Amino acid sequence: MSSPGWDHSHLKEGAATSKLQKSVRATIRDIAEFSGVSTATVSNVVNKKGKVSRATGDRVKAAIRRMRWKPNKNARNLARNEPI
Repeated sequence: MSSPGWDHSHLKEGAATSKLQKSVRATIRDIAEFSGVSTATVSNVVNKKGKVSRATGDRVKAAIRRMRWKPNKNARNLARNEPI
């Protein structure tokens, strides 16, 4: 699946494609969509805040592991208005 407006015709199947896919990082939105929850719920699970059922928390944590998501420190600092 390619993004609208992006020309991927220069990519060949195989190594180049898999290398490109490995370089793309999962986002909280990706985790939320995969888990069937909101981004706020993912944030609550990650930050251990708010009321989230055990089943939902487990589903979100499984998605985080499966997608190998790691917090983006630069994004977090920007959101908190802290220096990068």
